Amino acid sequence: MFAKEIVDTIGSEMRSAEWFEGRDELGLQNCAVLKTLGYSEEFFSGKPNVGIANSSSDLNHCHLGFNALARAVKRGIVSAGGAESAGRDTT
Repeated sequence: MFAKEIVDTIGSEMRSAEWFEGRDELGLQNCAVLKTLGYSEEFFSGKPNVGIANSSSDLNHCHLGFNALARAVKRGIVSAGGAESAGRDTT
């Protein structure tokens, strides 16, 4: 199954919907922080929240290819409909 099909299948049952669209105090705080950072409600509404961990290091040569892998994963997320974050990107 392709990533876009997975996103379409999951729909509103995503765990991130609770985080972004929750109308409790925590949901309001999360939305307030994201809006303060310049994100609109449409930016994160109905989309999965995906974090990419990268253990690349100049000290460990076995991990040298991880930066390229993390960039490819990010492109895949964006091409499947995920939003491209302007957050910290060390790749």
